[in-house]
Amino acid sequence: MDMEKKSLFQLADEYLAIEDALIDNGGELTEDIVLADAQNKAELAAKIDDYGKVLRSLKAKEEAAKNEEKRIKDYKQSAQKGQQTLKEYIRYNMERMEADRIDGDFTKAYFQNRHDYEVDEEVILAKYQTALNEFRSRMPEYVKVELKVDKTLLKQECKKDIGLIPEGVSEVHSRSLIVK
Repeated sequence: MDMEKKSLFQLADEYLAIEDALIDNGGELTEDIVLADAQNKAELAAKIDDYGKVLRSLKAKEEAAKNEEKRIKDYKQSAQKGQQTLKEYIRYNMERMEADRIDGDFTKAYFQNRHDYEVDEEVILAKYQTALNEFRSRMPEYVKVELKVDKTLLKQECKKDIGLIPEGVSEVHSRSLIVK
């Protein structure tokens, strides 16, 4: 047989052909069958070794990517912690000086008052639970009905009607440090 590289599929076909030749020959080994079988086994061994090398190489690349991913994640967390620590330091010193703003040539640090609302869905939905349970009892089991608060819409409504804040919603005032 020629020395060209054969695919695993071709080698498997040759193996099956050798098996068929042995069956066709009544189970008797001929010199041609023995030689073909020996060559096929040697080529299969070399092929599986080649595939093993590729698999080990791919496994090593996967491991290297996993390690790099962890290194980058750790680096990102370190950078985030550094930013947080530095902002806390700036905040602390601005509060000590009772400064609302510091302007540099390229950077500005200032406090911004924020007004927001916290929403407790359980409290808001509690008054609708009895009606929901009654409605669910009339529905087949395969129909699911859920109550959900649209927090964005609720916050917009609270901002429109300041002073009319429903039960389960509380105003939150905070002061954020902005560094640009």
